[in-house]
Amino acid sequence: MKFFRKLLLLAIAAVAVPVTAAEMTDPAKFIEERAQAVLSALDGKRDEVRENPQVAQEIVRKELLPHIDVDYISRLVLSTHWRRASEEQRERFKAAFEKFLLESYAQGLAEFTEDRLKVMPVRGEPDPRRTIVATEVTRGNGQSVPVAYTLRWKDDGWKLFDVIIEGISYVRNYKTDFNSEISQKGLDSLIARLEEGSVSTSEPTDDAEETGQ
Repeated sequence: MKFFRKLLLLAIAAVAVPVTAAEMTDPAKFIEERAQAVLSALDGKRDEVRENPQVAQEIVRKELLPHIDVDYISRLVLSTHWRRASEEQRERFKAAFEKFLLESYAQGLAEFTEDRLKVMPVRGEPDPRRTIVATEVTRGNGQSVPVAYTLRWKDDGWKLFDVIIEGISYVRNYKTDFNSEISQKGLDSLIARLEEGSVSTSEPTDDAEETGQ
């Protein structure tokens, strides 16, 4: 799971705003710009980031979280439990899940370098409802790992809604783990553990099926 966290990013956008392709920016360029923003923020701070988790989390909070729709991803990973949850439970879950993502993505941030990410151009016209940007991430041993970022367009730009690593969806992995705990112990138990910072998801072992809508 540690390596997967190093690959950064995850989220899902709400219902797409109907716009024409001409109004949309290049989604591949969006991924490149986010990567460059993180690299710029890391410049001269890598040792500090390694020693102080708060510094890494602040970079993620500033450069990545604004492009993650925590509200919609919360709905997706909770599935039917979201519809049954009270408004208070929903708000608590969203706040705790955002904290969980923040801490997860901050881990290993100092090892992120420009030469480890190769972004592929998007074929055809981007779909505002669902567009995939394929990339390759190079591990420390030189092995290339396929990582796909799934996005939707909103009125304030592209929003990431999933990361698929070697065919395995992060959103699906969260959904499986969280729903298993909710079924056994209830939603309040999961929320409390997220708030305490004692939740960790299992290493992805699902098949190559992508996130369902």
